[in-house]
Amino acid sequence: METPKLGDELPPTEAMVQTALVAAGKMREMAVDPHHLGYVALYLHERNQALERFARDADRYFRFGQDDGDRRALMRQLEKLAARAIRRPETPV
Repeated sequence: METPKLGDELPPTEAMVQTALVAAGKMREMAVDPHHLGYVALYLHERNQALERFARDADRYFRFGQDDGDRRALMRQLEKLAARAIRRPETPV
């Protein structure tokens, strides 16, 4: 039997997400997270929510008039997202 590839499976339900987040939170509280699964799940959930807010706000910005205040708000969101991005090793150019 072949393992499904990312993108082949349906997105999780809200109930599945909530169950996973509760389990991740318990892993972190109990300090039983040797592979950092709880930490990463909570981080990715938080980041996903921020990205969804950004996508919603960017859609509104482009659909309804490109207000300068909205543009500044989008730029602030981008800066916050960049500051909270996954840390990657610096590679020389």
